[in-house]
Amino acid sequence: MLRFAANLAMLFGEHALPDRFEASRDFGFQLVEIPFPCELSPERIEQELDACDQTLWLIDLPVGDFAAGDRGHACNPDNKIVFRTSLDEALRYVEICGRIDP
Repeated sequence: MLRFAANLAMLFGEHALPDRFEASRDFGFQLVEIPFPCELSPERIEQELDACDQTLWLIDLPVGDFAAGDRGHACNPDNKIVFRTSLDEALRYVEICGRIDP
């Protein structure tokens, strides 16, 4: 069976990020993607996931200053430390918000 995840960066933009969980749930989404999760704390994301009975399906690593053109740190060998830090931050989100969903 096909399952779709609501990308909360692209859908329901008329709502603030915390309210997009509920909006996506109301449209029937059980899975959500948050490409840029750092706008909310992992504890807040977990709270919204619990309230809407949803699963976090995808997050991205922090990319830096997106508005200034940053698109991540893995492609720049001079940013090894920054990349490692961004990976640790993403893992913290997964540890708090992640759920096993086959």
